[in-house]
Amino acid sequence: MTTAEAGIAAFKKKFKEKTMNKWEDRHQFIKYPNKYFLMEKDYSPYEENLETSSIQTQKEKPKIAESTLPTSVKNLIQLLFNVNEMNRVLEEMNYDGKID
Repeated sequence: MTTAEAGIAAFKKKFKEKTMNKWEDRHQFIKYPNKYFLMEKDYSPYEENLETSSIQTQKEKPKIAESTLPTSVKNLIQLLFNVNEMNRVLEEMNYDGKID
């Protein structure tokens, strides 16, 4: 068995242990309690998703109210929900959520 084959076999075994699903059956993935589950990542830009959304195209974009939060809280919330920052960190970790 080659190193690549051994690595693939080890991955499949670990995937089965963690999810209770076979890697080959990942397209019919079943979520089990207290086990890992697959998360699909949408790689299209956020703005593109809004443009193609039938709900968004039928309505005007809602006006966003000015925040009344304290500046420190507002900055924390903006950091926590900053999609660009999340993508940058995931990229640094070499995370690829795409399932082929």
